[in-house]
Amino acid sequence: MVCYFLCLRFYMALSQQKRREILFQLLFSHDFIEVDDDESNEFMMKEFFITRKAAREILQDVKVIASHMQDVDAKIAAYSKSYEFHRIPKIELNILRLAVYEMLYVPSLPPKVSIAEAIRLARKYSTAESSSFINAVLDAIFQTESKITDAGELEHELSIPVHSE
Repeated sequence: MVCYFLCLRFYMALSQQKRREILFQLLFSHDFIEVDDDESNEFMMKEFFITRKAAREILQDVKVIASHMQDVDAKIAAYSKSYEFHRIPKIELNILRLAVYEMLYVPSLPPKVSIAEAIRLARKYSTAESSSFINAVLDAIFQTESKITDAGELEHELSIPVHSE
């Protein structure tokens, strides 16, 4: 009985960090093999000790990220100056994909969190050099996108007519 409650509690706890890690691993695996939803769900439940509901939600997130992959990849290609896009190792590419997706399409998540998490994933799954590369690419995207946003807001503020008395 005690094991049941401990296992249940373990299954219920899924932090954003763990969720992001699973998303990264699934994105990475989808570069090499195509697996149907049921197989993915079963694999995630066994491998990561998560509930069926959490597995379905994560799989849905993977599909949403995949639907934006062309835009995300274009952004990565534009800012990865030291590498041609096709030469970026798959681990780094999928870490970048996840972070860039979050930066562009998840407004509730601060971009600096996405960058920090991408660096953490790179350190865990790749090398120190790759974390520097990932940081450089994501920082360039963040700086440019922030300037565009700031300029757009400034332009909007300046276009408001001022009435003189």
